[in-house]
Amino acid sequence: MSLSRFYSPLAAIAAMLCCASCTDDIERTDLSATDAITFSVSDSQEWLETGSRSDLPSVTDPVIIPLGNSDGEPLYVHVALQKTAATFGDEPKSRGELLTGDNFATKVTEIGLIGYKYTGTTFSFDGATPDPDMNNIKLVENVDHWEAADKLLRWPGGDDKYAFVAYAPYREGTADDITAGLTLTFDNGTPLFTYKCGSAVENNPDFVVAYTDGISTKGSAPVALNFIHPLASMKFKASDDFVACKISKLDITGATADASPFLAQGTYRLSGAADAIGAWDASATDAERISMGLTIESGSEIDATAGNDIGSATQVFMAIPEETVETTSESAPKAKVDIALNISGVSVEASPELPLFRIPGYTTIYTISNKNSVTITAGTFEVIGNNVFEYTGGTNDITVTSTAKINDSETEVPVGWTTAFDTEDGTCPDWLTMSEPDAEGNVKITVAPQDKSTDEAPHATILRNTPEVTDYDLSKEGDVSKPINTANCYIVNAPGTYRLPLVYGNAIKNDQLNSDCGLGEDNFIPAAKSAEGVVDPWIPEADINDAIILWQDVQTAMISNAAITSDNKYMTFSVDKNTIQQGNAVVAVRDASQNILWSWHIWVTDFKPGDDNLIPVKQPNVTTTYNAMPYTLGYCAGPNPEYYPARDVTITFTQDGTGEQKEFVIRQQYYEKAINNNTPFYQWGRKDPFPAATNVKDEINNAGIYESNGVKKCWEGQVFMTEKVAVDIPSSILNPATFYHGSNYWYGSKPIYNLWDKKHGSQANTTTLPSKTIYDPSPVGYCVPPTNFGWVSGAKVNESLSKDANGVWLYCQNNDPTGLMLFLPASGRRYGSGGNSGEVRQARTYCMIWTTGTSGSGGTRFRISTTKYSDIDNGGFDASTGCAVLAVKEK
Repeated sequence: MSLSRFYSPLAAIAAMLCCASCTDDIERTDLSATDAITFSVSDSQEWLETGSRSDLPSVTDPVIIPLGNSDGEPLYVHVALQKTAATFGDEPKSRGELLTGDNFATKVTEIGLIGYKYTGTTFSFDGATPDPDMNNIKLVENVDHWEAADKLLRWPGGDDKYAFVAYAPYREGTADDITAGLTLTFDNGTPLFTYKCGSAVENNPDFVVAYTDGISTKGSAPVALNFIHPLASMKFKASDDFVACKISKLDITGATADASPFLAQGTYRLSGAADAIGAWDASATDAERISMGLTIESGSEIDATAGNDIGSATQVFMAIPEETVETTSESAPKAKVDIALNISGVSVEASPELPLFRIPGYTTIYTISNKNSVTITAGTFEVIGNNVFEYTGGTNDITVTSTAKINDSETEVPVGWTTAFDTEDGTCPDWLTMSEPDAEGNVKITVAPQDKSTDEAPHATILRNTPEVTDYDLSKEGDVSKPINTANCYIVNAPGTYRLPLVYGNAIKNDQLNSDCGLGEDNFIPAAKSAEGVVDPWIPEADINDAIILWQDVQTAMISNAAITSDNKYMTFSVDKNTIQQGNAVVAVRDASQNILWSWHIWVTDFKPGDDNLIPVKQPNVTTTYNAMPYTLGYCAGPNPEYYPARDVTITFTQDGTGEQKEFVIRQQYYEKAINNNTPFYQWGRKDPFPAATNVKDEINNAGIYESNGVKKCWEGQVFMTEKVAVDIPSSILNPATFYHGSNYWYGSKPIYNLWDKKHGSQANTTTLPSKTIYDPSPVGYCVPPTNFGWVSGAKVNESLSKDANGVWLYCQNNDPTGLMLFLPASGRRYGSGGNSGEVRQARTYCMIWTTGTSGSGGTRFRISTTKYSDIDNGGFDASTGCAVLAVKEK
């Protein structure tokens, strides 16, 4: 498995920017917000190459070097690296100090800026000349943004673009007027930063630089300056278990081959290409080298206390880099460190050789400890952020917080982590990129746009390319070792031969009678209960005579060969490999008089329901989250859809040292613009579907349904079988293809509240998941949602995706436009009671789905208009109306 290792530093630099505001010394009343050139600053470490970072020592896996003894107690130095948070400097305040988000406001007063104006698609420093108005000018902070200190900067407009270089500490002109610090020059347009080190650590300032290009001069947005840290740094600290002591000497004086450990001077060159931030020029072989140490006067020894840095904040070793992230603990040069300390009156002097990591953007931490090993205790490890992407791709931020307690300390310190992916070879898929974390652990996840399927019938192609199955038991998901779970709807994902148990709806759950489904009670097949009170979930074998295909909405004999097994326990049927496609069928068993005993919906689709592709639906002001299928029951895309498949990958984050793991799933949602999509209708409280609104010719109200041999059963141009009469429930079971509409209630003159929710005893709205009955039309593990599943008002719609989609894409996580979306097809409804009963109305103008709730006239449905998204409600319909059903996962 391929691993990538990352590290999250403790601190971050973040100063957010707003539009230009007034200052006391510059009149800005003539400067509009659209003209102002202002800047925001933040840190960035994405320029650091990944290399073999797993070989670098860390706080959880340090290099441990013996230091000596103190009154018989051994001492050790633990050597570890961490990334340096982007830092800023303004002399003389910040010499020798790493600046963080905590001290940024007090330490940074000036930033240098160089701007280049150019045309074309790419920028190069080669021969470029800085804009006269932005040739090494000074930026200062003004409340919550940065702006030019001594002049007004305005966008000139036009088609020109800008490239910007920013740096700190600011150097006016190019004069070399200090003995240690930074000097700016130019080489044929390229900025060169010459950095000089002094032997006294306290005099060496911090240095940061930022680069950005492609900035349009037509824009008004602030220019983001993402700073990186080109220097290497080193600091010393005392471990949490260390006894307090006095430090009188701390110098890094020698390196391999008796050379001094640090370059006295180095030049940092901005790249001539826009895709690289820059690098340090190779030093001459005879370049001057120096030692470096803390200035400690006699009588002013440094107190080293447990868990703290040795020395003040300004006593950090800044060094010109000479190694890279490819350096390992074995290949790193050694440096001699002269250290003198006094522990409880006992003097200790030592000169150990320690690994020297002069790596840009990294801080080496040398920790003095009494232990020669590391114990790691779990701290905090979490991964949070937006994991959802539209089919168009994009970039989201996630945050990885990774801390642990080292050597029994109560203080949590940042620790690294690795990633692995659930791809075939464990590596990151090519459609996803993942940045290194910034100083706060923020990681950018970028997902590429999904490719549109070039197949005119992509779903049928997927189904036909799926391996055939043999004697696949739908109640066991094809696995004979699994328990039986039954339903009124079974999903078929492949060609082959199938079987389903002859059981009333969902009357068997995990091989046992489902006592919550209502079977045997009034309105729920009371004949299934014997005189002794025993309920039998199986349809009586003696009554079963044959099996038939009542109808299917595919003319090419998608399902065939319906039959009964010899023991009268199962129905079998076939799905042909050459004709399989998205579609629906209703199959049934009959007695010798050809009376239908029970019927089932077979939904043929390439959609395979599972926890990884459900859509969490959470409405504002509703505490319950419902995990919904992404499609209504029986949904078919129709011919020639514009289809972008969904895809996902699971990233496993593993914390260094503790081994703790967190999984984070990146989901790119499917998108389908299928103007011919269709979905079957259900009368409220009934288990069987009725034909969808449109046929393959995209004609509304003319959906053809067919017998198993392809002969039309309901001719196009004719309304399918309807009866203007209210019937009892047994009659509806005998006639699953008959649309009854004698009154508001197809089942009589009085409401029955619990046909889809056994525990629903009144019209009261509810957010509770229902107790699924034998009439629920959903597949195994799913049910019709409760009343408050639907939005009462204020739904958030993705209007661009909903346009021309024959439906509505709803943001379904508290209306959050960055979250997952739910698609509802604009299927309209089949009229219940009234003169137009059975006919389709409002197709393509309304999305309507049933809930388990009831109203004064029958059932409760959720409805939203495709032409006016504010037209939304959770109201009642006649129970005899036909609406779509969107199933949610059972409790």
